[in-house]
Amino acid sequence: MAEMEQENALDDSQLVNKPMWFEFVLNEELLEQHLAQNPPDPSATALIQQFLNQAEISQKLAKDDKEGAAKQQGQDNNTVENEDGGDVEKRLRRIHTLKLLAMKSAAYLKWDLSILQDKLPLMVVQAVLLELLCCTLNDDWEVTKHTTLDYTSIPDEAWFALQLYHRCCVQCVIQESFPHRQTQSANIVLPGQPAVLPGQPDPATQLQEANSHVLIQIKEQLSISGQVLNMCLHNCRHLRVPTLQCFGAMSDSGSLFQWEKGDVLSKDQVQCQLLYDLGCLRFYEQNYTEAHELFTETKTLLDKISECPSSTGWEGQIERSRLEGYCTACHALNNMQAPEVKAKSSILEQIQQCKRLRTNDALVDLLLKDNETRELSRSYRQTLQDDLIYDRDVYISLYTCNTVHRLLDAEPQVCTHYMAMIHDFTSQQLAFLFKALDRAGRMATKDQKHHIRNFLRSVLSRLSVQTSEILPLLTQNNLMQYIENSDSLQILLAAESRPCFKPDTSLNHWETHSNEPGVLEKALLLSYDPAEIKAILQQLHPKLGWAVKGLNEKWKLHRELQAIFDSFPQGLNQSWCFIVVAKARQALQMKLYSKAKELLLTAEKTIKEFSYKLVKLIRWEVLLADLLYYQRHGTVMEGVAKPELLKKAKACVTAYRLESDIKPGLETMTYSLAFLLCVEEWEYICHATNTTNEYIQFARAVAETCKELPDIQNARKPSRNLWDTVVQLYSGTGGQKSMEQLSQHSFLTFALKIQGSLCLRVLLSCVTKLYSIVKDTTCEISCEYISLWPTALPTSGGINQSALGDGVWRLMDHSIETSPNNAQLLRTKADIHYACQQYMAAVQSYLEAGAVSSHYFSQPVPLNIYNDALYRRLIKCCSNLNNHTQVIVLCQLLDDVDYSLAFKSAQEKGTCDAMDTYYDFIWDITILEYLANLHHNRGEEDKQQIALKAISCYELNSSNTEEILHQAVEKRKLKFLRTLANQYCRDNSS
Repeated sequence: MAEMEQENALDDSQLVNKPMWFEFVLNEELLEQHLAQNPPDPSATALIQQFLNQAEISQKLAKDDKEGAAKQQGQDNNTVENEDGGDVEKRLRRIHTLKLLAMKSAAYLKWDLSILQDKLPLMVVQAVLLELLCCTLNDDWEVTKHTTLDYTSIPDEAWFALQLYHRCCVQCVIQESFPHRQTQSANIVLPGQPAVLPGQPDPATQLQEANSHVLIQIKEQLSISGQVLNMCLHNCRHLRVPTLQCFGAMSDSGSLFQWEKGDVLSKDQVQCQLLYDLGCLRFYEQNYTEAHELFTETKTLLDKISECPSSTGWEGQIERSRLEGYCTACHALNNMQAPEVKAKSSILEQIQQCKRLRTNDALVDLLLKDNETRELSRSYRQTLQDDLIYDRDVYISLYTCNTVHRLLDAEPQVCTHYMAMIHDFTSQQLAFLFKALDRAGRMATKDQKHHIRNFLRSVLSRLSVQTSEILPLLTQNNLMQYIENSDSLQILLAAESRPCFKPDTSLNHWETHSNEPGVLEKALLLSYDPAEIKAILQQLHPKLGWAVKGLNEKWKLHRELQAIFDSFPQGLNQSWCFIVVAKARQALQMKLYSKAKELLLTAEKTIKEFSYKLVKLIRWEVLLADLLYYQRHGTVMEGVAKPELLKKAKACVTAYRLESDIKPGLETMTYSLAFLLCVEEWEYICHATNTTNEYIQFARAVAETCKELPDIQNARKPSRNLWDTVVQLYSGTGGQKSMEQLSQHSFLTFALKIQGSLCLRVLLSCVTKLYSIVKDTTCEISCEYISLWPTALPTSGGINQSALGDGVWRLMDHSIETSPNNAQLLRTKADIHYACQQYMAAVQSYLEAGAVSSHYFSQPVPLNIYNDALYRRLIKCCSNLNNHTQVIVLCQLLDDVDYSLAFKSAQEKGTCDAMDTYYDFIWDITILEYLANLHHNRGEEDKQQIALKAISCYELNSSNTEEILHQAVEKRKLKFLRTLANQYCRDNSS
């Protein structure tokens, strides 16, 4: 509490000590002391605005006083000297002092235009620069007189003020021509300030209008600014930059200026800045030849200046990256050959140069370098690889670079096709692979090095190259660090020609070294052949006994199986059976279902001799392998009939439900339930009563609902049970129900095992409806069977919204993975993104929904997918993404064209899309005519011509038949939607 009081007291003291603008007027020395603070509060730019605002207010008051005095003097014949004359003189003195303080603050910022233009309104920047012109030029400060001055004889301070003012004008005009986002800030009324009443002017609007008026004046005088800068360039010289000390205090005779105290600026620095700004002006005027010459001179001078930096601290506002961009643009626009790529160029620029010169070796080296710097996108690298498929050696090198790049990103199946090629690699290609891994490993993180280690092991197990050739390559490329010891390396290299998890049938590869320490253990870990495992155990078991099962921590069995094995006497057969079953479980985890089933059936034949109970449990494991295979591939394993699998799944659920003596594991039972839901065995599941198992009860609630569909009326009653279950699951009030309640984790785990499309759509609609109620969104979410569920909850305060949102997205992703071409699911996903204000993702999903339902927009999208409401949402998404031209095109797709919204979007300048490129997709003549007129008023002749060209298209002639007009509309609509899909639905890996 004491600390809080101390902090509050400190804040109050800071507010009290914060100086006000009039304190600087009363004590002119205070400004320099204040600006010396780090950082000053208020800042120098804030003070400039305050000083000039107060000066403007004082000027208005002085003008009013003068007019009042003149009126009073005209009414009174016996005029006497105005007693308020002294007050007027004081007010004028205050005005001059305020303007002087504003210039001092700008001098403190070293007249940096980038800071002034960024922090201050345009009218304020112009005001302070015009005051500097008044102080230095006296009667010749008017802009129209600047071209008649003699630039060889005017003082340094005047010369500086002239070039600074006109450079600012040029930069403002150029900056205004760039696309920019419009700032829409609300006028917030602070405590103690009067609100803006209806009929009163809005300060924000007034400021915007004033800035627009100033900008118009600057544009009208742009030719004068160009002439002045040219004259300054031809009469360039050393200058003195006015500093804060140059502006003295006010005296009775006026302001005292000491220009000799300014900082000296070299001729090269002045010339460099003038060349750059003139080059920008010529580029703006589309005089690209002269602009290129000016930019080239700027680069030469800038390099010279950078070698001898100025001691004054004043540097021109030249960004090297922008200057390079201007030069590159001039090269292209003038059809000039670009200069040779230097070492400082980006990797992308160097690659473009290599493509032009066809230097493929250098291209490969650049991709190796990019594996360390990570500058290029994955899609661009893939394009480079595809372009050189005709040259096999270069193609394999690029393929290797891209494989290593993906490896560092931990992409799951990064090497499927590449690993198949490794078996036929030559020594040179293998050496390049090791080189790529070595270079990538230098900048790799700990996790990335782990990926390299695992990848290298897989590579070594597939090579056909001799070990004597591999070891020097590994050593030369510093890859031995990824192999823990030489024994691991020898074992990996011994398996040269065998595929992963398919052991060599000959036992010589370990029998010849069986006396060496660790060889038998490692051979046992690698083998998946039951006969080989038994042969290894015959030599290893006398040494280790029952402890052999602890060689691998991943040899884990579920509780029922583990209990039976623990009860067995220790022996060779028991150890072999345990290891074979454990390896089968390990194979299941690696999705090698056929191999797992083979191991289990082999173990079953031996287990028959000493344990019927264990045989039964093994058969449940075989059933699990069959179910997992069906879930992954959508069909039964070879040699298994679907009716037989269905019968076994029912027997499994029944045994678990009735709690038989030898019941299956929970995992097998849940996969059996998921399989029965997938094949729509509603009758069996609905009659699975007399149980307290939460999974069976939940599956029964789902089955009872699905059984009545598509009849919504009959399904409403059973769906209520499912709704209550899901609500209690996410509200933590499951104790009120008679059945045992699933946990949120158990619910998701079980739901993600279900592959049946109907079950998933019902579950998804249930959780989606609950999510929309809890989130209290006004956006309606389109979803199948949404009318099944209640429209409100008694109270939503107890719902875990975070867990529910996670459940919705995980179930959504699983549903789309199961049915990737279901347009309704994709639209539901888009609606959820839209409700969460994730506009980019929403547009992407909306377009995916349309694409899958229309063969990628080759035919009209069905109305149940794309309707008026969806187009409205697309419009809002594109508007929030500042893609205003796309909004214009989308306005045509509405049932009633929204012209007001289309015209408003056309007036936006801060658009981020391809702008007039989309005009070819507009078929509404009214919109096209508006665009043509708008561009004419703005002086944008090239864009106006594009709009006029679109209007004159013969397909849009109003004299055409309805059929021709309809075909023209459909053609443009589908082409536009394909263009949007190419933009938003491209590979996100880039």
